[in-house]
Amino acid sequence: MCRAHRFDDIMRFVIDVVGMLEVGTDKTRVAAIIFSDATVVKFHLNRYNTTKEVQDAILLIEFPGGKTNISGSLRVLVDTMYLPRNGGRPNSQKVSVRA
Repeated sequence: MCRAHRFDDIMRFVIDVVGMLEVGTDKTRVAAIIFSDATVVKFHLNRYNTTKEVQDAILLIEFPGGKTNISGSLRVLVDTMYLPRNGGRPNSQKVSVRA
């Protein structure tokens, strides 16, 4: 099975998981990072306010190709994603899912 096909399966799984969440400014927030040769923030925690908006945004994410740079994605996650300016909340639980 090619990596692009697996990517599509993973994105469908992520969309299904997001469908189980109650997304909102005072509820669950969702962000997306893709990582290959480079790590790219697709959207921050404060970008979308409904489950449907997040699912629609995930549908637009394309397979990046390249190598799998897990350490780069973790650096971006820790250094920027949970910052208040990007929608992070100081006293909230931080959860990350790598798919």
